[in-house]
Amino acid sequence: MNVIGQNLRREINGTLRKYYGKRTGDLDKSLSYSQNRKLYKDSTGEWPPTRKPFLFIGFKKFYAPFVLENKDPMRPVVVKNADLIKEMLGKAIDEINKE
Repeated sequence: MNVIGQNLRREINGTLRKYYGKRTGDLDKSLSYSQNRKLYKDSTGEWPPTRKPFLFIGFKKFYAPFVLENKDPMRPVVVKNADLIKEMLGKAIDEINKE
């Protein structure tokens, strides 16, 4: 999950630079990923299901929705890489089952 988060973050930052340029880099730096259950609860208001792996990707800056103007830079990247993400998760599950 960490490798998937790192790769998605890197590619989304590239998309941000392409569309919005890079003035200070604050928006780029605020994009992060986490597997922290407390952060998930603070953001969504509910706990994720126990023992279910999850990946939480988002911006830490409060002004990100205003800068992005309702354009989601994450969705096209995730859709483009969906097959690769499924393949990586499948390999990870196979390795876990071997142990």
